[in-house]
Amino acid sequence: MKRASNFFNSLLIIIFLLLFSCSDDNNIATDSPEVISNREVKIAVVLKKGDRQERVQRILDMARENITMARGGVVPSYEYYDEDTTALASLAVELATRQDIAAVVGCYDDQHTKTLAYECAKTDKTMFTFNTSQELARIFGQHGNYWGLSESDITQCEILLSLMADGGVQFDVALLACDNDYGQTFVDWFAFQAAEMGLNPVGLATYKDKSEIPDAYLKACANNPILTLCVPNNAEEASIMYECTKMDNFSHFSVPFFTDRAYEPAMLKNEGLVGLNLVADPASGFGVVYKSRFGEAPIHGDAELYDAIMLTCLASRYDEVHNLDNLNYAVGTLLYYHSDSQGGWMSGNMKQAFETIAEGGVPEVSGAVGKLDFDPKNYTLITHSTYDFWMVYEGQFLSLNYMKRSEDEHSSSPIVSWEWNKTYQQQFDEHMSDIGYPALTGNKAVIIAGSGGWENYRFQADALEYYQMLRNSGYSDDDIILIMADDLAQNANNPEKGVVRRSVDGDNLYKNVVVDYRLEDITYNDLAVIFSGKADAAHPEVLDSGAGDNVLFFWSSHGTQAGLALGDIDLVSGKQMARILQKMSDEQRFRKMMWIVEACYSGGVAKECEGIPGLLVMTAANANESSKADLWYAPYNVYLTNRFTSSIISRLYSDPATSLRDLYNVAFTGTLGSHVTIYNADNYGNLYQNTMREFLGK
Repeated sequence: MKRASNFFNSLLIIIFLLLFSCSDDNNIATDSPEVISNREVKIAVVLKKGDRQERVQRILDMARENITMARGGVVPSYEYYDEDTTALASLAVELATRQDIAAVVGCYDDQHTKTLAYECAKTDKTMFTFNTSQELARIFGQHGNYWGLSESDITQCEILLSLMADGGVQFDVALLACDNDYGQTFVDWFAFQAAEMGLNPVGLATYKDKSEIPDAYLKACANNPILTLCVPNNAEEASIMYECTKMDNFSHFSVPFFTDRAYEPAMLKNEGLVGLNLVADPASGFGVVYKSRFGEAPIHGDAELYDAIMLTCLASRYDEVHNLDNLNYAVGTLLYYHSDSQGGWMSGNMKQAFETIAEGGVPEVSGAVGKLDFDPKNYTLITHSTYDFWMVYEGQFLSLNYMKRSEDEHSSSPIVSWEWNKTYQQQFDEHMSDIGYPALTGNKAVIIAGSGGWENYRFQADALEYYQMLRNSGYSDDDIILIMADDLAQNANNPEKGVVRRSVDGDNLYKNVVVDYRLEDITYNDLAVIFSGKADAAHPEVLDSGAGDNVLFFWSSHGTQAGLALGDIDLVSGKQMARILQKMSDEQRFRKMMWIVEACYSGGVAKECEGIPGLLVMTAANANESSKADLWYAPYNVYLTNRFTSSIISRLYSDPATSLRDLYNVAFTGTLGSHVTIYNADNYGNLYQNTMREFLGK
């Protein structure tokens, strides 16, 4: 993590900026030439009112005052809506289609932001947000109109874990998180990042209601972690968590580290509490000026809102000078040239920026949050936010350090926080003696998409891709058992009836598909019959494999630490699958079996199946991690595929004879946010010598 300069130098910089900002706002702009008129740039602000309204109004007034003083020919005007009380769905449509609205800023809440972003994406309406949801950043961050002024909470999770790992000791760590969109980011990334940093994740628990926190804490800390990452939804929940750390149920005290939502005055009674909070870069001077003017420190959202207004006005002027009629292009142009200076949000520096634009140039722009480092060619998201590592000391929040995401090769990407350069990889013995098998006489396959519904589109699309790949490899339909909900092709949400795709311009994967069993008709007991090979009236299609058959088994669904989803209610555990596959092995009903599992926490199921001869399992994630979706498609409002499956399918199409070791390497490197893992290799054979050709061609 990047750390701030020493205290003395930082203090000098802040004092200088404070003095500069005062003189700047009071003197510099008034010396500029008169501008006859200011064109109004209308901005829709969709944020909370209530106890946040005064703060929001402060920033709106402050930004308008400074931009007016900068005399750039434009001035912001606002329409301010309460995201909690407004009919947001209809408002989003209205704002996205109104020609007089230059840009939209919002929201605090994840679902509100998604509603707004979805409509703005349809019309390319410029939208600024400081929402930290990883899912929204991934969905909308490549549309070219969604400008994220805060990094996602993937980075907050990374920095907190880096603090836990600072001593270089492999501590046992746990996660306790609220069960909502905010907490989900930490659930998705905690175990993966912990492993990458040399920590040992030993517990994870979530809760839906504050009454569930004590039990969830006991579950998370059942294995006595040294450190616990606490992710409350608000200060009240944070207080309950902190009280839980005093329980006398464990052999030692687990030190809690709190996320930004614990940064509230109500937590000041908890002496010694530590946590992280998003802040403006101290070097920008915004925090000093704000506190001097309003008597309190800014909070997350204040500097970001200011920058959204400033960027909209600068871009609007650039758009006007160059006759672009494309505000997003103008924003991207301004942010493409990184500024090494700070204080660009002040009126004197904005005046210079407007003058450069008027002369046909592109100014260097920095903001209230600090340097506005973007990479618009890839993502319209800020690449580095600043975090305050704080401690409650003598009833006050004491800043211990200012931190940013690392740019070294062993951390997350310098572009976006979810593109990690992973290092924690399995190694296999290239010289291992291979296992002797009988001659290959046939190929069979079982394909299961265990989650249905339009919102789970990707699981069935991936299953259908495997089906089509196998059919093109020579499998007949009789060789394949296909189990899925089969509710996509004619779904009311499907604009292309009868069509299912895994890529935007991809083939129709539903063509000539024969579904053997609908998901709603299948339970674990039905699976046991199907894998037994003994057909009956209720199960006419079964896996009738023999001692010379290779079986390719693909399962794609949601997953939990308890098992793999089979429909909306049922979970199939690792022990249950181990019983089925062990029985097949005992009866010599396969030569080799390759089981590929695309599900969260899939490693837990695979681990239960170790020891079965001839079985190799490759999972999208280990027992503690979630797997990640891939390729959001706005017209369908769904993800089309999963990243792990995309990596594997791409390799198999390009090289059907790839070795299992190379397939693992490709999947490992291509899969984001989880560790692709192989199980039971010792009971399968040499992964350098065994290839996928045995499963993809007769």
